[in-house]
Amino acid sequence: MTTITSVGSERREPGRPATVQGRPGPSSHQLLPGRAQHAALVVATVLGIFALGWFSVLTRPSAAVAAVWWPASGLAIGLGIRTPRHRLWLGCLTVGIVLLGANFAQYGSVPLAISSSIGAGVEMAIGTLILRPRGSRTPRLATRGDLAWLVLAVVVAASAYDATIAVTTLAMGDAHTAMLQLFSEGPRRAAGMLLVAPVFMGLPPRERHIGLPLTIVQMCVALIVAVLVFRTNDFPLSFLAIIPPVVGALWFSCRWLLVEMLAIAVIASYTSANGHGPFAFDRFGPVTAATLLQAFELSMAIIVLLISLTVSSERRAASRAQRQDAEELQRAGEVQRALTPSELPSHPGWDHGSAAVAARQVGGDFYDLRIVGRCAVMTLGDVMGKGAGAGILAAAARASLRATSPESSPADALAEGARILEDDLTRSQAFVTLGYAAIDLISGETRLADAGHGLSFIVREDGRAVERLSTRDLPLGIGSEWSDIHTDLASGESLLMVSDGVLDRWGGSVDLLMDAIRQLRSEPSIRSPQELAEVLCKGPDGATETGDDATAVMFHREGRRP
Repeated sequence: MTTITSVGSERREPGRPATVQGRPGPSSHQLLPGRAQHAALVVATVLGIFALGWFSVLTRPSAAVAAVWWPASGLAIGLGIRTPRHRLWLGCLTVGIVLLGANFAQYGSVPLAISSSIGAGVEMAIGTLILRPRGSRTPRLATRGDLAWLVLAVVVAASAYDATIAVTTLAMGDAHTAMLQLFSEGPRRAAGMLLVAPVFMGLPPRERHIGLPLTIVQMCVALIVAVLVFRTNDFPLSFLAIIPPVVGALWFSCRWLLVEMLAIAVIASYTSANGHGPFAFDRFGPVTAATLLQAFELSMAIIVLLISLTVSSERRAASRAQRQDAEELQRAGEVQRALTPSELPSHPGWDHGSAAVAARQVGGDFYDLRIVGRCAVMTLGDVMGKGAGAGILAAAARASLRATSPESSPADALAEGARILEDDLTRSQAFVTLGYAAIDLISGETRLADAGHGLSFIVREDGRAVERLSTRDLPLGIGSEWSDIHTDLASGESLLMVSDGVLDRWGGSVDLLMDAIRQLRSEPSIRSPQELAEVLCKGPDGATETGDDATAVMFHREGRRP
């Protein structure tokens, strides 16, 4: 009798956390590490925003309207996507306050400093809300669609800041400066966001691990190339600095690529502001040069990330396909093994043995042994090819031969099986070599039809003689008529069938195989047909792998040692 017991909810004190029966709720000690790590990340990011803000101001050329580069925007977006949505306003306010001093030092005006701090908070809020529309989990950067969404967030957020500072400058009556800021503020902040913000996102793992030494070498090469390029004044050479990150995108993770591109951006910004390189401020003027520099950095980031994400996505798809293929092959192998006789029938006065080693999870060899009344039917076939296709045809061939009557002559049974399989073999352009034997269990009379197989043997008493049974008949799918071979099995004699994988194991010739059968048959350590079949499939070196499917089945008439 089954009883169902209902357990009522327990009373608990107000404010006390509920627990699941048998499983304690999270304690303060368990929650503290996660909260401490998040708090440390927030503090480190805020300090980084403060430091980068002042760094950009201190390295600004005197002739420039604004700083060359503003990576603090990228840190602000990163802080936003790691901040709970209900506390986003607090993060935006914190960023605005932290940057207030740097903004004043940059613009030299209290209204512009306040407007810039407000714009920074608005920029952070817009970028965060676009990347986290529902405010749920940390956004990922794993596909080209994620990259497009990131670029949209960066462009809209930078444009919002751009409009804020330009409107404030225009309201102060300086239309010329407002126009300059309208074209220069957005790109520098967009470049900072696109190069820094992805560090805080969920990045895809790299399927192939190149190793730290090679990664360091590649980064050193990239930095050397960047230094050499940005010490020259040849404008077309500027894009040579993109080549190392592009090459690295084929092998390295996005996180390493972002670090590498940040280093290249720092080199490009520093040399350009000091009158060196293809984007030298002395050559083009601060506004034009800064715009060209940020266009270079944005192009580099988008191209490299696009290549990296595309390569990573293709490799993940290939890996999934390989896993699916492996799972399907494994399942097909399990089905094929389930269709293979797990235990051959027995009959007084007769013994048998069988073994099969597939070159792959699914093989093209098949065998069978049926006993109906006084008749035993023994078959061994080999479908052309390997893998799942050969396995499917092998299962179909075995099923078609099982449908024939045991009393039929082997030649008639092959003709009937060929008729059933004709369409399948024609469409797949395949053929089946086959040995089919019918054995009278009382008299030992044996009739065998050979369809291009040629690897059926009569092992005489004590292995003194091994007789090959073969004809010139063609395989199923090629031939149309077959003939019977008549022989007898006396006491102590056996009928042995093997596939060409066994032939390959023992030298590749029929004579060498027959010598091996005679030698193994006389070995005292081999006491049963099963042991003989297993040794034949393993080969002389005892290995379990073979270049082709290896199958052996033996039917022995007792009387003396098999």
